[in-house]
Amino acid sequence: MYLWVLGPIYLLHIHRHGRGYLRMSPLFKVKMVLGFALMLLCAFNVALPLWKIQQGTPQAPEFLIHPTVWLTTMGFAVFLIHMERKKGVRASGVMFGYWLLCCLLPATSTAQQASRGQNARPHSSAIFVPAEESLPPALSLWPPRWTLGFQSDPLSHLSTYLCLSLVVAQFVLSCLVDWPTFFPKDAQQPNPCPKAGASFPSRAMFWWISGLLWRGYRKPLGPKDFWSLEQGKSSEELVSRLEQEWRRSHRVAQRRTKVSKSKGRRGAEAAETEAAEKEALLQQEGSPRGPLLRAICRVFRSTFLLGTLSLVISDVFRFSVPKLLSLFLEFMDSPEAPAWKGPLLATLMFLAACLQTLFEQHFMYRVKVLQMRLRTAITGLVYRKVLALSSSARKASAVGDVVNLLSVDVPRLTESVLYLNSSWLLLLWICLCFAYLWQVRGRGAGLGRGRSPRDARGSAPLGLGFPSCKVESLPMALGLLREGLGVTRRQRGHKVSVLLGGSDPGTQQNDSKRPFYGKEIVT
Repeated sequence: MYLWVLGPIYLLHIHRHGRGYLRMSPLFKVKMVLGFALMLLCAFNVALPLWKIQQGTPQAPEFLIHPTVWLTTMGFAVFLIHMERKKGVRASGVMFGYWLLCCLLPATSTAQQASRGQNARPHSSAIFVPAEESLPPALSLWPPRWTLGFQSDPLSHLSTYLCLSLVVAQFVLSCLVDWPTFFPKDAQQPNPCPKAGASFPSRAMFWWISGLLWRGYRKPLGPKDFWSLEQGKSSEELVSRLEQEWRRSHRVAQRRTKVSKSKGRRGAEAAETEAAEKEALLQQEGSPRGPLLRAICRVFRSTFLLGTLSLVISDVFRFSVPKLLSLFLEFMDSPEAPAWKGPLLATLMFLAACLQTLFEQHFMYRVKVLQMRLRTAITGLVYRKVLALSSSARKASAVGDVVNLLSVDVPRLTESVLYLNSSWLLLLWICLCFAYLWQVRGRGAGLGRGRSPRDARGSAPLGLGFPSCKVESLPMALGLLREGLGVTRRQRGHKVSVLLGGSDPGTQQNDSKRPFYGKEIVT
């Protein structure tokens, strides 16, 4: 399911963002040989039940369906490996996750069955009877008959162990990086960034930047120590892309709006020349609003969406930790629980906390990169237009407007990117918290009350884990909450006014005494 859902999207992505093709390196050849070997083993697992059916031995349908699904999935995986070579993908995160799941799920099922000590179950015929707590066949790598004894079906066991060994080898190979592209589209940089040649684990854990950190720890860094900027991340490329998308969006918006009637023949020519000069940047009166925002979304939407996906996955792991902790507490209270459940839950809690931190850091990394690119593109677009303005256009617009645009509006726009996801993620967090409270406190979680009958008189604690915080009624709780929010809002307003104005709001200076920075720039 993982590969069939993400595979088509991944194919479309590498088709649109191809970087050339890779040579047939030894790493690629070994991957293809192991992939075809896995396909042969899956084909053997399909042919074996068919042969037994022809011999008159009844077989369960899952013996035939399960290997067939794996045969088609392995064929699709081999096709993805081939397409990655043609499109210049040196390290794939999709295939890394696929081979990791193929290794973890069978290993988990094996440990579960080994801890239970069940080598086989009694059965009257060769038809498989599934175990009670085993993984479903669609999630396991090998055929479900592995719960039978080795002597009863040695071929299936041998094919299963060989499949698992080949999958582990494919996972190890997915941690490596392939050769660079044969004919790269971008020009070679004198000091390229090591991220382009890093493997997927190195990108995920930010290991590719460790060399620069160690170098900075040993000696002060100089201009030669920093890596060259890629062509797609340069200011010239970002400004050109944003201006191109802005012009396209502006033309589309002008086509949809109605053309106003001309006021007279005298001001027609002057209006056309002034509009031609201001078309690339300045917002005219009566012109359609929103083309610049639409252009920004088209240029930077991929980076923002990837950051949003990282934040959502981080929140999933954040809310999975309390659920795993509750299961762990239930395991400690239950003497009849299996022994393997406790270490497994403790390991899952540790991994969930680590993955939450990892995805959260990826979100912050992508957002910070997006902020720098956005500020560079808008600032370059403003400067490009300012340099192209004529003397008549400069008289029409004040210099202070451009200064305020660069010093106030652009930083506010870039800082707002960090908080865009808070508008809908906070609602999701509140819903998940109420769902957890509903499981613990029952119907009383909606009103902040417990489940005991004596709490109906209005002296029940709020269902937030603080028994000492008691209120008389729900309106009193809402009043306290509103008062706390008002104090917080006033404190935030005081801080913002001090940061922006440079003084306390009660002792602000007169606007006439403040220096006008536009005159200094004009000179």
